[in-house]
Amino acid sequence: MREQLAEFATDKSLASEEEQLKRWEVKPQYRGLRHFMSHNQDVRRPYSLQPLLALSQDPVSRKHGDKAVPIEEALRTSDVVALMDAASLTDSNETFPTDFSALLADLIDDLRTETPTIQDNVAFTVAQLDERILDKDKRRILGHAVRRAAVSEHMRWRLGPAKLHALTQYAENEELRALGRALIDDITADATNVRLPSREVPSLREGRELTQDAADLVVTLMQHVELPAQSQSAFGQWLLNRTIKFGRHSDQLPLSWLEDKLADHEGMLLPLIRDDYPRIIVNEYKKEQPEDLGLSILINRLNAVFTLFFEQGTQTRAKLWEYLKDFAALRQPRLVTLAFSTFAKWHGDTDVDAAHSVFTAMGARLVLHEEDVEAWPLDDEQALRDIFTDLTESLVSFDDDGIEHMVQLAKEWSKSTERAYSASKLYTVLGEVDSAEWTALSQDWAKRLFTDLPATCQQVLLLAANSKNASDELHTTLASTIALLRGPTPLDDHKIEALSRLLTTLDKSSLEASPFAEQLEQFVEDTANLVTQNPGDHLV
Repeated sequence: MREQLAEFATDKSLASEEEQLKRWEVKPQYRGLRHFMSHNQDVRRPYSLQPLLALSQDPVSRKHGDKAVPIEEALRTSDVVALMDAASLTDSNETFPTDFSALLADLIDDLRTETPTIQDNVAFTVAQLDERILDKDKRRILGHAVRRAAVSEHMRWRLGPAKLHALTQYAENEELRALGRALIDDITADATNVRLPSREVPSLREGRELTQDAADLVVTLMQHVELPAQSQSAFGQWLLNRTIKFGRHSDQLPLSWLEDKLADHEGMLLPLIRDDYPRIIVNEYKKEQPEDLGLSILINRLNAVFTLFFEQGTQTRAKLWEYLKDFAALRQPRLVTLAFSTFAKWHGDTDVDAAHSVFTAMGARLVLHEEDVEAWPLDDEQALRDIFTDLTESLVSFDDDGIEHMVQLAKEWSKSTERAYSASKLYTVLGEVDSAEWTALSQDWAKRLFTDLPATCQQVLLLAANSKNASDELHTTLASTIALLRGPTPLDDHKIEALSRLLTTLDKSSLEASPFAEQLEQFVEDTANLVTQNPGDHLV
């Protein structure tokens, strides 16, 4: 036997270092014998057994003592119960003794060169016992779990976001950066790369919860370390759509989740999504039933974004005008007000095309309100009317759609005394920018002079009729309406005031000429006959 052992030892010495380590490794089924031999330290052994005794002294025993062997074995196999037995803490809630924690940390350091599977087992085992580890040893021991999670997809989801969140306080900054980068890669993958602890694909509901937890963890990591710019950009793009995909199924985290994150971490997250943030708000409020979001906070945030867009310069302002056009067309009254007031503040810096685009969208929104107040409500219609009409006096030109909306609104607003002033301002501007539309509106108003046209509108109409450029068609239409005053029906206050305004506004020469002279003469004659036929009756 001596010769055989000597021959074995000679072969061993000539082999490479890797082969030596492999050939000296004891298989698990024979480790019981090895442990038995290593414990017999005080027994006198014959010279012939010395090589066998050398074999029984494994590296762990030689370096850390016999007590380390079951600990190392438990770490390798992820056997939490065996590890507790080795610490003599079975069925106990106590923390590990100081010497045990130190030995555990040393063993973990030694196992860093092992296979990825063994390293994952080690990390998972200590992560399950994090509350039993002494505070002074937690960074050294639990940091290994975070380090493994950063490089091992299997480990990340075996531990899960909740456990990783608890362990991040014990990791170094570089380890946290690596973990954040890996998590972002998982949740932004074309097919969302989150898994159950069993490594199986989760259901859509489970995947939604896991992805949300992972994203929450990324936000926490960003509070402590600066992640790579590429990872931050990818995370920002994901925040905009918040998509979750598993096979043919997909889902989306609600916008309210993002709003909650922004409420707590606006300074950190908003820069990642600022350029496209207004777009996702527009898309949400285009829905028939948008989410119930905190509009006050939302509007303040949009105000800050719009202000930044404006301050950055011409190129970024182009994006601002596009967003204002979209916001002006929404159903949500407060967002419409935001668009109107923002454009009113900065319209002086727009180019012609942008001004036309936003103004037309504002006019279209006001028209929709006129057509269906309940479906397209406004918070403060008078304020928006004032903004719109003031803009008509400030802008230098309008496109065809903008003019069409002005005509429609002038007609609608002229049906109400409260809104007649706004209608009169539109009428005046139309006379300067589109004579054809202005003439058609004049004809429409002239027909209503003695029926329901408000006094403010009567005034601007009659002033236009009294101008040198007034058309014969307008005079004819106005004169023909005087016929409505004839007949036995008593004149009401509106008719009397309108006739008085006509007689006092138009020049004497116009009234004495055709077609007014004939109509007025006939009206006076009919009125005199009526008095003769009904003496004593009041005309009004």
